[in-house]
This record gives sequence, structure tokens and C-alpha cells, in this order.
Amino acid sequence: MSLSQLLSSLRRNKFMALLLVIEVAFACAVVTNALFLLQNKLAPMLLSDGVATDEVVLVNGLVNFGGFPKTQIDGASRALQQIPGVRAVSVGGLPYDGKFQFKSRLRPEQDDGDAIEGSFYLHHNLVQALGLEVIEGRDFLPEERIDLPFGKIGGDEMSGRSALITRGLADRLFGQGQGLGRSVRTGASESGSATKVVGILADFIRPEPTDAAVAQYTMILPLRLIDVPILGFALRIDPAQRDAVIKAVPAALETQLQSQAGFDLEVQSFDEVRDAYFQTSRALVWLLLTVAGVVVAITATGIAGLTGFWVQQRQRQIGIRRALGARRSDILRLFQAENLVIVLAGSCCGLALAWGINLLLMQRYELPRLPWVYLPLGAAVLFVLGQLAILLPAIRATRVPPATATRNA
Repeated sequence: MSLSQLLSSLRRNKFMALLLVIEVAFACAVVTNALFLLQNKLAPMLLSDGVATDEVVLVNGLVNFGGFPKTQIDGASRALQQIPGVRAVSVGGLPYDGKFQFKSRLRPEQDDGDAIEGSFYLHHNLVQALGLEVIEGRDFLPEERIDLPFGKIGGDEMSGRSALITRGLADRLFGQGQGLGRSVRTGASESGSATKVVGILADFIRPEPTDAAVAQYTMILPLRLIDVPILGFALRIDPAQRDAVIKAVPAALETQLQSQAGFDLEVQSFDEVRDAYFQTSRALVWLLLTVAGVVVAITATGIAGLTGFWVQQRQRQIGIRRALGARRSDILRLFQAENLVIVLAGSCCGLALAWGINLLLMQRYELPRLPWVYLPLGAAVLFVLGQLAILLPAIRATRVPPATATRNA
């Protein structure tokens, strides 16, 4: 059957075809945006954070609005290091904790191109404390590690320091497999601070990895903040002694930090911190899956129901075709071809609607722009769904005997 004959057949049943087009368009718009939002929320959860998760305990909630001096920080670090089962300690901002998330525009030192946004940690001993893997170069040397007063962040003290960066950031700044020994300038201007890359990490995520595309654009500087109002510790431990270490941490910190240690103190395994951070994202993922599943189920049921009704209304037409020699496969292809035309028309309308919905979400909720690749993906989902939904009614149509169909005319 030619396209003109198909369109002529659909025009004779235009009300039914219009209902199906509207249903497919709505489903395509919802499914396309749901798939995009689902990927947007799932991607950060699927990233490798580079941490030896089974061996890490994180300590948060230490607050002193007057600032923790160097003597207290040193004492607290020593007290934690002396707990049986603790192998390494580092103090500073931590993964999945945005209280001390430092961001900057980064670019190669001698490159005037556009800078990219990266995050950096200020730590002396973070590689050992988190079990990060240095795949090129080395970790910081003792003489490279200095203490930096909280009020001097971004000053001249940061310039000329060594730095560790992730492989993802190195590839983005310098090209595939490059970066070791090169310099990174923080800040978008020529006056920004320059740091030399002495080591490259396999993976390491920024403190708040909400965007998977840039979550690995991470740098570590060998600076430890002092006189800081909030403290966080990372402990590398013997997994067999995790529970004992967690119980011993509050008492060790109470001794060194006086009453400040009891202020909202949280001592958790790395997995617990990570699970808590992504709790809202997981709930949204399940919500999106539910919405998409309901829309797909309703659409499939609607297509099957309307097509089944359509078959009943076209008994005489089917019978005449069978009497004139049409085979069952010809009847099946007829309904599949009509469904294909309807789904294509509905998908075109649905893709335009999906783009409009995304623009609205961008304005209202600051969501990213819908990548064009999701448009054909949404259309493909509806195409498969439409062909599957119409299969059973179409098969029933092929079983209509010519004589029976003619008597029902």
C-alpha cells in the first residue's frame, strides 16, 4: 500500500487517528524529558569517586566561630592518628560536603583560551587519607605542605604551589595523556595564581558532584587551612576496626577541642556519607521511573485499546481486502504501517513539545538544556512502543474470516 493510500485510509478515520497522534505526542514529550532528567540524576551516582570507600571514615560538624588555631588542629590530628586502627589522617574539606567547596576558573598557564570551572581541595595528606591513586608523578613532599590562614584564601600564598589534578581535568586542559609537569592558572585573568602539576590522580570527585560532566575536574593543593571556623577530618582505617574507630573519635576530639567537639559531631563511614548525599537524587530517580513507566503503560494501553476499537469498526474493510486475496501478513502490515505514520506524526509534535517543556524547566528550575540526542531517543522509544502495542489488535484483525466480516457489514 502506498503512502497516499495510507493517508486516505487515516483521513476516513481521522478522529481516531487524531486521538492517537495527541496521545503519542504527549507521551513522547514526557518520556524524552524523563529520560534526560533520569540520566542527569543517575550519572553522578555512577561516577567513580576514587576513594577507598571500605577504609575511610569522615568526621564533620566541628564548629568554632572564632576559628580553630593551628595548635588545636595539630592536637586533634595527633589524637585521631593515635586511635588504634587509624592509618592516616587529613583535615580540610571533604567529598560530598559543600561547606568548603572552593571553585575557580582553570586554564593552562600559557593559554589565553576559555577557562573551565574546577574545584580544589586544600589538604596536606588527602591522598593517603582517602586512598587515592596517583597514576602519574608523585604525592606532595613534606616541604611543599604549608598552613594557610583561612582569611588568606586566594592570596599570593597559593601561587607557585604544587598541585595534584585528576586525569579528567588534565585531559581537558592539556590534551589526552598530557598534564604532568605543566602549570595550571586559577582565575580567568593573567594575574591568577599558577600551580605546577606534580601528580595526576586516576579519579577524584569534587565536593558536590551534581554535574557528572565536570565532577572530575578536581585539584588538590598542599595547603591546610588554620583559624578556620569549621573542621572536617578524613581517616584511613583498618576496615576490621571501623566500629571501634567511630566510637573512639568523639572522645579523642573532645580532649583536644574542648566543648567544640560536641557541636553536631558526625562520624560516619564514607559509604554512609555518600548514601546520605544522594538520598534525594535516588528518590527523584524512582519518581521519574514511576512517571515514565505510568506514561508508557497508559500510552501502550491507549494505542492497543483504540486500535482494537478501530479494528471492530473496520470489519467490512478487512473482509473485503481478505476476499480480494489479501493475506494475513498483508493485513498485519497495513495496521503496522498506519501505526508507523501515526507515531511519526505524534513524535514530531511530541519532540517540539519536549523541547518547549525543557525550555520552561530551564527558566523555572535552572535545569540544563536538553541535548539533541534525546530527541531521536524519545522518538525511538515511542516507535517501539507503538509497534508492540498494536501487535495484538493487528493479529486479531488478521484472524477475521472474509465471510464473517462481510455478513457484519
